[in-house]
Amino acid sequence: MQINKELVQKRFARNTDSYSQLAVIQLGMAEKLTNLLLDNRVAGFDKVLELGVGCGFLTKQLLNKYVVNQLYINDIIEALPQTVAKTISNHGLRNWQYLSGDAEKIQFPKELDLVISGATFQWFQEPEKVLEKAFNSLKNNGIIAISTFGLSNFKQIRQITGTGLKYMSISQLSSLTDKYFKKIHSSEIEIDLSFSSVIEILKHLKFTGVNAVQPLKWNKSQYLKFVEAYEKQFANSDKLLLTYNPMYFIGEKIG
Repeated sequence: MQINKELVQKRFARNTDSYSQLAVIQLGMAEKLTNLLLDNRVAGFDKVLELGVGCGFLTKQLLNKYVVNQLYINDIIEALPQTVAKTISNHGLRNWQYLSGDAEKIQFPKELDLVISGATFQWFQEPEKVLEKAFNSLKNNGIIAISTFGLSNFKQIRQITGTGLKYMSISQLSSLTDKYFKKIHSSEIEIDLSFSSVIEILKHLKFTGVNAVQPLKWNKSQYLKFVEAYEKQFANSDKLLLTYNPMYFIGEKIG
């Protein structure tokens, strides 16, 4: 499905505050990705580019765990969220720059030690081109670290509506990354969140900005059919489940 980048920008910009409070999966992904870097004994980083900074979950984890001398942060939203600016200020980092714009279109800085991205690659129309840009911008032995979502992400929504992002499988992600990077780590997991009602699920999707594939313009009958189908197919005891499928990749530029 074609991604409406303008819609993505508007919805994330509008829901930045709620995203910070409700995006528990993305928060956990940021922590895990930086822990994976530590677990695989990756050394410190002098010059770093973060793609899709959002409200700064990954920025905070990165600066908590590593000394970074020069930081470039990117997001499709024009204005840097105050949460990110506060995080950078709290860590006393002075040498940093915000690169606003679509990561698929902007020019990356050169001679990077790390390109890192949390829960963003699923929004790219041509993720391989972003990987190629990262490869060309990294020093030899530079690191790329990615978290994104796999095929089972929001499988309940997709099964009922037949719509959703074009997620990759872990093998598809590996086939792309292996063209450019020596694999250090690759993994995925499924996480089920529980909700008391379908309306709570839809609110969760709205206020975390993750439903920005296309506008949903349901009439009352269509909405009621969606609710009925969700309650019938995906109830677990007295709760309704929504599945997330985080994936992680860390690679090294060789040659």
